[in-house]
Amino acid sequence: MHTYDQQNHLLDRIAAQSPSTAQVTDFTTFNILHNLPPTSGTGTGNTSTLRTVATENNVYYSITPGGAGQVICHCKPNASSKRSHLLTGYFVEAFYEILAQNAPTPTTAQLTNHEVFTKSHFAINLGGNNSGQKLYIALRWRHKSNPALNGSLGAIQSITVG
Repeated sequence: MHTYDQQNHLLDRIAAQSPSTAQVTDFTTFNILHNLPPTSGTGTGNTSTLRTVATENNVYYSITPGGAGQVICHCKPNASSKRSHLLTGYFVEAFYEILAQNAPTPTTAQLTNHEVFTKSHFAINLGGNNSGQKLYIALRWRHKSNPALNGSLGAIQSITVG
């Protein structure tokens, strides 16, 4: 069962779908990382799977113009991080749209282009023909193997493409 769960992440998917009904002992018994507070006086003593910091679903990022038709992005898992780095077990997924300078800001559902990045500091090459256009972008954490654990899209940022 343990090998099957490691390959298919069955227990992680179950926990992600109903975290409100799961108990701390359920998570520790099956060695699932969780954010529930530890229970004191239970006698189990098994808290090795407790996370010490709550997982944040938002990607904190900054975007800057790069070369012609390029935008540079720096991502981090929390606002207090000093350097760019990925959330453990996740990639960064970017949804974006390139529009004219005076176009209205799109909703997240209207961001049709998308790419997945395996590094926290990356460049999006949009082509020189998009210089002067406006890029609207939103990012989320994408779990490496279990789509049920993907984060939600953050706020849309915009920048003029260099």
